[in-house]
Amino acid sequence: MVTNTLKPTAAAGLAVASQVLAPAKPGSSPGMADSRAGRHVLFACPDFRIGGHSAHTLNFSRALRRQGCRVGVLVTEPFGDLYGDFVRSLDYIVVLRRGVESRPAYLLRLARQICALSPDVLVNNAVPSVQAAVPLLPHGLCRLSVVHNDTPYEVGLGLAQGAWLDCVVAVSENIRLMLEAENLGRVPAATIPVGVEPPSKPRNQPEAIAPLRLIYVGRMEPQKNLPGLLRVLAGLHQEGIPFFMTMVGGGSELSGLQSEVEAAPYRRQVRFAGVCTQLQVADLLEQNDFLLMTSLHEGTPHAILEAMSRGLVCLVSRLPGATDRIITHGQDGFLLEHDQPAQYIEVLGWFAANRSAFGPISKLASWTASARYGADRYAQKLAAQFVPRPRPSPMRGVAEIPQELLAHFPGLVLQCKHRVADLWRRFSAGQAPCQRELLKGSPPPVALNKP
Repeated sequence: MVTNTLKPTAAAGLAVASQVLAPAKPGSSPGMADSRAGRHVLFACPDFRIGGHSAHTLNFSRALRRQGCRVGVLVTEPFGDLYGDFVRSLDYIVVLRRGVESRPAYLLRLARQICALSPDVLVNNAVPSVQAAVPLLPHGLCRLSVVHNDTPYEVGLGLAQGAWLDCVVAVSENIRLMLEAENLGRVPAATIPVGVEPPSKPRNQPEAIAPLRLIYVGRMEPQKNLPGLLRVLAGLHQEGIPFFMTMVGGGSELSGLQSEVEAAPYRRQVRFAGVCTQLQVADLLEQNDFLLMTSLHEGTPHAILEAMSRGLVCLVSRLPGATDRIITHGQDGFLLEHDQPAQYIEVLGWFAANRSAFGPISKLASWTASARYGADRYAQKLAAQFVPRPRPSPMRGVAEIPQELLAHFPGLVLQCKHRVADLWRRFSAGQAPCQRELLKGSPPPVALNKP
């Protein structure tokens, strides 16, 4: 039996140290006039890797382009599996990697590049060098800083250079509350989650398929409490509840998790899919019925919204100001204690015995994600923040690194160590920089300022 607290109620390149440009459409480049109405928005993103920064850039870029904006992205490290998604989703891509140069020299080069692109709005997704460069940018450029996690690192980074920011955007309410405690009203703050795009064909599945089809999507890091997830799987096996689990993602804990699963009695019921693109993740979500998440803390977990939009029933950690703002317990998903695997096992056992209960909850989950967290809706909210406020005059010719950003921005010695690490990644793990690419018929790259 399911207890009252858990019972469902929903029955009703290393050489590319300079610049890369990859227009997403032939005939479009940063230096060309755009015939579409709307603002020119430039996102800044650390790299092309899978995670919240890339998801924010991609989803909002697509939505803003649908609303008539011209949207590009500036990336500081040319690594990651989502490069193809960026090419398809944006008007242009510029990679401006720091070479073996001092921090001030790189900041001046970065500021000159942003000025050459001439955006109306800059949206920085936690790129320390871009945050450090905002005092050097033109007075009329609207600049937003986005905070994705409730950690002192990201909050401090998001609030740095506050006098030159127009808004700090938190992707969840718990992050905004933490921002306000540190911000003390100095910079306007707004809560704008990352929206999702509904699938072209909604799921119409009346009951859960046996064995239970489970999936995890996300980084494999300590924050995600994946040992807790394995305890859930061990409990399901011990209770004799049939399941098959798909683990999607990569990270520092991947090899340890693989070893632990290999030694477990349920090893044939788990597969590791590795790091996947957005399209691959969408396909995997369509093939599963339940998303499991045992995280210790989150912002707005984008994987949950993506799963709900595709009709999955989500069993996730109860995180005040984050997951409890998305899911109504027992109606469109389940909020459980991350350190209580028995709660997950109980709910999944109930579904194994009552598979027809899946359909109503699945439909309501899909409705919640599409109606409340649609990408177009939140793109309009983000665009409402594109209003410059009074600020100091731009700094001229001198790039200073504020004390609060020094911890985020490596010096020259550490930067050289990073380049050595690049070589090690390339020759030991095959992680080369993303391929340079100019689509057929597109114009040559815009001329760039040299340091």
